[in-house]
Amino acid sequence: MFQSPSRLQDVACLWVFALLCLIVLFANLGSAALFEPDEGRNAEVGREILLLKDWVTPHYNFIPRLDKPIFFYWLVAWSQKLFGLSEWSARLPSVLFGLAGVFLVYRLARTLLGPWEGLWSGLILVTSFEYFILSRTVILDMTLTFFITLSLGAFWWARHADRSGTKKTFYLLMYGAMGCATLVKGPIGVLLPGMVIFVYLLVGKKWSILREMELPLGAAIFFLVATPWYLWAEWRNPGYLRYFFLHENILRFSSDYFEQGKPWYYFFLVLAIGLLPWTFLIPSVVKDLWKGPPDDKRLFLILWAVLPFLFFSLSHWLLSLPLITLIVLLLTFVLLRLGPSVFALPLPDPVYHVSQAIPFWLPAILLSLSIIVVLTLWTNLGSKRARFYLVSCASCALFFFFLHHVIAAVSGIRSSKELAEKSAALIRAEDQIAVYDTYLSSLPFYLGAQKPIWAVWSGKKSGILGSHYVAVKKPPPAPGYGKVLVTFEEFSQARKESNGRVLVFVKEKNLSHLSERFGVMPKRLLQVDEIVLVTNR
Repeated sequence: MFQSPSRLQDVACLWVFALLCLIVLFANLGSAALFEPDEGRNAEVGREILLLKDWVTPHYNFIPRLDKPIFFYWLVAWSQKLFGLSEWSARLPSVLFGLAGVFLVYRLARTLLGPWEGLWSGLILVTSFEYFILSRTVILDMTLTFFITLSLGAFWWARHADRSGTKKTFYLLMYGAMGCATLVKGPIGVLLPGMVIFVYLLVGKKWSILREMELPLGAAIFFLVATPWYLWAEWRNPGYLRYFFLHENILRFSSDYFEQGKPWYYFFLVLAIGLLPWTFLIPSVVKDLWKGPPDDKRLFLILWAVLPFLFFSLSHWLLSLPLITLIVLLLTFVLLRLGPSVFALPLPDPVYHVSQAIPFWLPAILLSLSIIVVLTLWTNLGSKRARFYLVSCASCALFFFFLHHVIAAVSGIRSSKELAEKSAALIRAEDQIAVYDTYLSSLPFYLGAQKPIWAVWSGKKSGILGSHYVAVKKPPPAPGYGKVLVTFEEFSQARKESNGRVLVFVKEKNLSHLSERFGVMPKRLLQVDEIVLVTNR
């Protein structure tokens, strides 16, 4: 184990760590367009909560969408209400919970292992690729992660609290966190931490702990937090609970109903990619975890299996990993930049824009690397370990500064933002908009849709608008709004009966099929990538 840092070193490293977290998580948060499909859809659900003033039933494109509980959408809606509609406000809840999760892990690791372990655990977590991405994405995973982490952390703190009042407070916090996690994503919010705690009690033969866990009061708090919205949603949408628990939970995890079968090694790949650039430390962590019979702390960490930060025997490798990853990424874009002239390789637009900026970034990057080297060689602040930690923070900040620009550029090919911006000037308030046999999740958000966009489909698919619930239940639209789901046959009939313009977003490859429904080749208004906007008039 590392020796504990001095008070001055501890405070300095903690402030640098906090600054790094703000840079990694918040810098350029709103620069990237909303990625399809999840970000666009989730941001739109939040917008429609405000538009429809319905805080019980989440809607997407003015039709109930109950595949997931509403808690995360509440957060998105409140953020948009406070800060306006933007990519930044839609992503703010995820990044706040991501930040809170990092400091929760820091505090828990500090309690379990010590000050240096807490700092390094927080640094590795916030700079891991998957945590970074999920923290800056309009998706519920980071909110769920925070509450599960809080529930298990509260259990550990309660387990080792000296005073009965403190012990009780932490146990009740655990139940409340499980209730919130259940309200974020369903039963997994209580099953996952409950499973870890149960096996910990079983393997450690600690059943006596059950007597101090405030089970009756805790159960009451859990149900008070978790169940009211589910019951309200069932009352407003009869049959919802049966669908949610049967389809979204039992069938999703026990069968191929959702056609989401993955190869046996899928999650190993997720782990390896998600922990980059720290993936290569996994063998050392596994070796350290299984070194001799596990003590109480080690047993808890093994069973939790999400805090693999016991890597200190190979700590001298840590600084090189983010720098090597940065250098490889830079070299890749330099080669791509030279591609058209040297290798005659065409570049996708986002890659071209990123590579174009390299000449402007290189001086700043080289200067920063020089400062890092000087700090490493000459600084006298604190111990060698303190300098090592501070330099690691600096190199990680540099890497993620570069990565922010890469993600913003790449988002252009995974979003409907450009399509919506170019289409807005061509759309009149009285026009009926339709999306023909495809799914453009962020289009309603960027168009600021005030009425449903027709989703034209076969009527037979297992999912529509990114939702199995909508395809299975075919719920009616929000009161006062017109039809949303339109079959091919209904679309042909509606076009014939309509006296106004129908504007259709369609993939170019589906134009011939659409022409059969129009009776003639529709008039092209514009095209962005593979999507064409056409009209019947």
